[in-house]
Parts: sequence; structure tokens; C-alpha cells
Amino acid sequence: MVWFGEFLPEDQFNLSEKAAENGDIFFIIGTSAVVYPAASLIFTAKQSGAYLIEVNIEETEISHFVDKSLFGLSGKILPALIKEVQ
Repeated sequence: MVWFGEFLPEDQFNLSEKAAENGDIFFIIGTSAVVYPAASLIFTAKQSGAYLIEVNIEETEISHFVDKSLFGLSGKILPALIKEVQ
């Protein structure tokens, strides 16, 4: 966990970048998507060809950029997605 204003551990962020570069689907869940450097992962994933899915209670600054926005509570949306995939 990283608190607001704290630096992200470099090794963990580097692994996150690699995952964003290599994933087919990238979920953006419950974030304003404006706090960097974590928000940069969204653009890394998109540039690498990932399908972006935003799950949030309301529209954000990246809603126009993602491939699919699902608005509502993540605690309800994510279990429903998992059930659908199974």
C-alpha cells in the first residue's frame, strides 16, 4: 500500500510497467486516474494494445479514452464480471 504523497517503490512500479506493456486487458478500478506516476500505466497499456476497462462510480477524465466504462460499485461489478467469465 502507498499513501497519498508517498513515493512508489521503484522495483514494484517497474514490474507494473512491464505488466501494463504485456497485458491484453487493463482494468482501471476506483481511481480518479490523475495521480502520477501510477496514472501513466493507463497510457502505457493502451499504447501496448491493451483493452482498457474502467470501473468507477462516476465518469473520470479518462472515461473518453478507455474502451469500456462500467459505472457503479466495484464490489458489485467485479463479482458479476468474474461470474460471467466463469
